[in-house]
Amino acid sequence: MHTVEINSLHSVERQRQVARRMWRRTYLLWLGVTLLAAATIWSGIPAPIAFAFWLMVAGGLITIWRPIFAIYFVSFFAIAGDQVTAYWYPFNKNMSSPESLLFIDSHLSASPLEVFLILAVVVWLVRVIASRRAITGGLLFAPLATFTCIIFLGVLRAIASGADRNVALWESRTIFYIPIVYLLTTNLFTRKEHYSLLIWFVSAAIVVDSLLSLAYYFSLAGQERASLEALGEHSASLHADLLFILIISVLLLPRTSGRRRRWLLPMAVPVLFAFIVAHRRAGVVALLLGGIVVAAALFRVRRRFFWFIVPAAAIIFVGYTGIFWNAQGSLGFPAQAVKAVVFPNQVSQRDQSSDIYRQIETLDIVYTIKAAPLTGIGFGQRFYRPYPLPNLSFWVFSDFITHNGILWVWMKVGVVGFVAMLYLFGSAIKAGSRCILRLPQDDYGAMAIAATAFIVMYAMFTYVDIGWDSQSTVIVGLLLAYIGSIERLHGLEFFPTGAPGTADDQ
Repeated sequence: MHTVEINSLHSVERQRQVARRMWRRTYLLWLGVTLLAAATIWSGIPAPIAFAFWLMVAGGLITIWRPIFAIYFVSFFAIAGDQVTAYWYPFNKNMSSPESLLFIDSHLSASPLEVFLILAVVVWLVRVIASRRAITGGLLFAPLATFTCIIFLGVLRAIASGADRNVALWESRTIFYIPIVYLLTTNLFTRKEHYSLLIWFVSAAIVVDSLLSLAYYFSLAGQERASLEALGEHSASLHADLLFILIISVLLLPRTSGRRRRWLLPMAVPVLFAFIVAHRRAGVVALLLGGIVVAAALFRVRRRFFWFIVPAAAIIFVGYTGIFWNAQGSLGFPAQAVKAVVFPNQVSQRDQSSDIYRQIETLDIVYTIKAAPLTGIGFGQRFYRPYPLPNLSFWVFSDFITHNGILWVWMKVGVVGFVAMLYLFGSAIKAGSRCILRLPQDDYGAMAIAATAFIVMYAMFTYVDIGWDSQSTVIVGLLLAYIGSIERLHGLEFFPTGAPGTADDQ
């Protein structure tokens, strides 16, 4: 008995010593960074540039010390900025972009995001080798590795065939963020609480992104604001959808934390405002699809509650759509998005022009696919245009990247790459559905619903709009890691699907 007490005391004292050392190192680190930042500002460098630079330095030092923090750092800063409404935001931009706060040299074609990912991978691999730990692949490693290898082979083919190497790397580079983020998160997150904190970082980043977009919107003159056709990047509305689905899931499941409910609801206010102002029809349609996923999950885990909530929500939505069927402006925009799907010929002239462009572009994609259905035309090659498209010369990759990102994969790397992509999406949705059934109906169950719904929404969104951007692929990598690891972290890997208690009130 005395031996157990002594061992417990030694264990507690050791934990206190570790905690004291950690806080001492953290204090010294931030003190050094603060002094260096003050010296930089005193030297005459503009404060925003100095702050951005030393924030990156501090993040790099923390990554070397504890690589797990790189995931939180990347998850926030990769999502928090919008390259349209915050053109100066440096994290996702190459350090060769003159407008970036972290512009260094016109030949430095790497972004801070990529620098952090590479640094985190190097530090992680060094520690794995030093400690001889095994690398964890997670449930989705096989489909993700298959898709990644095909994309990589497509890049090698472009380099060997004499295609435009620079364009080939630009086309494919963001896709490689997915496996890198997935492997880092799967191996560095060793407790389920790590994912709970991660969702806070992602949610906060979506809010910051919306606030930056709203700041840009209100900075415009009245006439410019009235003539604004869209706000922010294409995929920003998809990221807002993730937050909305998470909030709905948290509210519908019975054992979610009150703190998450209290904080997420006010966080949704600026995001909802920016979402409506942005006028992205694909975002509205994706949100409806995500709502269907939530309804299906509710039907399995809380069936009686499903019959209480879903029919009433459907009636309200149908009534809203009917009332605002012919309404213009932000209030009626969601109804117009539904109208564009059901009766595309009845929407505004501007929306019809956008639809016509995508229809012609799809015809060109299909023609290009038929020219090389097995191997694809390859990265760095222009797709064929037997049906002429309007001039989009302001976008340098308009001859290489299409709005339809699903068929684009087939067009670039052939039918094998297309099937591998569908295999990845299908495996993620299957694994996510199993997580929904097996996890408790708490915060982690709500996150499983949101993660699964996002994969479904992302696949749909990418079919109609540009989805292989850096922000979206980072989110996809994070959520694939969650879906592929959360059951293991709950100790459920040996339990059969559909174990007792997965549907509490059927």
